[in-house]
Amino acid sequence: MDCEWMERRLGLHTPTKPRWQRIKGTHTRFHGWRYTNYSKIIYADPDYLLMSNIDELFEIGADYGTSPVRRPGLMYFKFSAGFSVFRPDLHHYESIMNLWESIAKEKDPSDITSDSCWDDEAVLNYYFSSIGKLYQISYAYNPQRVVYQPVRAFHFACCSPQKPWRDRNNCRPSRVEAELYDKPVTNVQQASMVFWKVLYTALKTYDIDKIWWRKTRYFDASKEFGKHRYEECWTD
Repeated sequence: MDCEWMERRLGLHTPTKPRWQRIKGTHTRFHGWRYTNYSKIIYADPDYLLMSNIDELFEIGADYGTSPVRRPGLMYFKFSAGFSVFRPDLHHYESIMNLWESIAKEKDPSDITSDSCWDDEAVLNYYFSSIGKLYQISYAYNPQRVVYQPVRAFHFACCSPQKPWRDRNNCRPSRVEAELYDKPVTNVQQASMVFWKVLYTALKTYDIDKIWWRKTRYFDASKEFGKHRYEECWTD
């Protein structure tokens, strides 16, 4: 589900000037509230890197818990939908879907320019803030551009830094350098280093290097088996 799905459903034009970044399928996460055979679900975006055990989050009693988009105290509170813990509930699911639809319906069907479809993060922010069912998880679970200690995870979301696998300079450590890395994460470059360390380890552990990774467009033998230093790439 996404804005274009909702517009087709309501017979609306896709706007020529979208208000939001339209990520395909991003509203599909709303289906999580339908999985009532689970008492609690932890959701993480694909660009989210865990760095510690998160079992403690299953003990949160609130209906919905998530982290701020930015460091608390520096900006007004807005939470990130990229990582959350929630209790599945059909009432919440139906209410979220109804809210999303009602906002989209505010658009004149003949209007081909403006955008009345909210992205999923905006819908969830509005819904859970308005009903008072929101629990704020530590920012340690959602650092993005700047690392503040303690850090439990890192979210490669938005702008800078680039996602490690999409770096314009194809910047990455060699497999040897990543394997030997054992320092704490204090900046975004080190978070990226940990990503590659985890990936290279997984390729070896699950024996998917040759049957999968080397057939993808992301594989780069010159970088992964070269002798360059990762720091040199970051300063280019």
